Amino acid sequence: MKAKMRAISPVARNVALTIAPVRPCANLRQRTLMIDWDRLNELRRDIGEDDFLEVAELFVEELSEVMDRLAIAPATATQNDFHFLRGSAANLGFVEFASRCAAAEEALGKGQFIDFKALCEIYTESLAEAVGVLPTASQAA
Repeated sequence: MKAKMRAISPVARNVALTIAPVRPCANLRQRTLMIDWDRLNELRRDIGEDDFLEVAELFVEELSEVMDRLAIAPATATQNDFHFLRGSAANLGFVEFASRCAAAEEALGKGQFIDFKALCEIYTESLAEAVGVLPTASQAA
């Protein structure tokens, strides 16, 4: 079966997704901080192998669209933006990013500062952790 490739966005560093089995890496301790592989495998089982790539692509595409918009104008961020990001990230098992989005959602509600640059870094690191594992996230040239 030939893998389907699709570019995502600038914030995602032109990440593309292809289907691959989810396998923990040798440095499992580090990976589990960023991605909950059990959750990702649960998503794969729940929606089925055939639809997994499409659903994973959709989640990453929607996350990237919001992150791109907020990267251009972070002052326009709303609690709903962070709520959406948190939910989508949680579905993909991006636990660290989801946690940071929940904190940003709460902080914004209290009128507190949000370090959007750090949030972008966690998002990018989450995508990088998925390289070769999620459906495979590979750097586009």
